[in-house]
Amino acid sequence: MASVDSEVSRGTQLLLSTQADVVAGIDRLFDQLLRVPADPRGPLYEAMRHAAIAGGKRLRPLLVRAAGDLFHVDRALTLRVGAAVEAMHVYSLIHDDLPCMDDDDMRRGKPTVHKAYNEATAVLAGDSLHALAFEWLCDRVTSPDPFVRGELCCELARAAGPAGMAGGQMMDLAAETSNFDLPTVTRLQQLKTGALTAKFRAARNCSCPRRPMSSRASTACSTNCCAYPPTRAVRCMKRCATQRLPAASGYVRCWCAPLATCSTSIAR
Repeated sequence: MASVDSEVSRGTQLLLSTQADVVAGIDRLFDQLLRVPADPRGPLYEAMRHAAIAGGKRLRPLLVRAAGDLFHVDRALTLRVGAAVEAMHVYSLIHDDLPCMDDDDMRRGKPTVHKAYNEATAVLAGDSLHALAFEWLCDRVTSPDPFVRGELCCELARAAGPAGMAGGQMMDLAAETSNFDLPTVTRLQQLKTGALTAKFRAARNCSCPRRPMSSRASTACSTNCCAYPPTRAVRCMKRCATQRLPAASGYVRCWCAPLATCSTSIAR
C-alpha cells in the first residue's frame, strides 16, 4: 500500500511540475505575442493581456503538450498550439462574462474585462483573441506543413463553433428558462466545455506531414497513415503496409505509431 501511495505521490508531483512549466510557458508566449503597440490600439492589447496572462490552470495547453509528447512533437510547437487553444478559451470567457451573458464581475481573481475596461473593449478583446488563435495556427512557425496548419485550424473551428463551444453556450442560455433532462445537460457540457478540451488530440497533427486523401496511393497502410504519390516504395518500421513517397523525400512518417518508431530514411 505504501508503494502505491508513493507512486501516486510521485505522479502528482510530476503533474504539478509539468503544469507549472506549461503555465509559465504560456504566460511567456502570450507576453511575446500580445505586446502593446504604441498607438490607439494600446487599450485593446492591454485588455487582452489582462484576460490572458497570469490566470487559469492552463488545462488545455497541458493536454496539448501531453498529446504532443506521445508523438514526439517539439514542445515549442505544441506550446504554440496550446496558446491558440487557450486564446480561444479566454475569448469565450471574456464574452461569457458580459452583461448580456452571465454578467460576472470577477474572473480568475481579477475584475472581468468589461469591468476593468468597458463593454466595447471587452467585445473587441474577445473578437481579437478569437482571430489571433487562427492566425497563430496558420503561422509557419507552428508547423512547416500547410496541411497540418489547415487541419489544426479546421479542428479548432469545429470545436469553437455552433457544433461545439458556441452551441453549448446557446444551450446554457436556454437552460435558464428550460428544464433540461440529464442527456441534454450532458450534451450541453460536451459542447460548451468538452469540445474545446477534446481538441488537444489535434496536437498529434504536428508530428507528421499530411496530404489530401486524393493524393494517397492505393498501397496506403491499413491504419490510414500518410501515403504519397507512388514513386518509391518503403516499409514502415512498425505496423504499416508498403507506402510510396516522392523521390525527393528523405523520410516516411505515418500516423499509426510515434515518430521515433515509425520514421525511416529512404536510400538514395
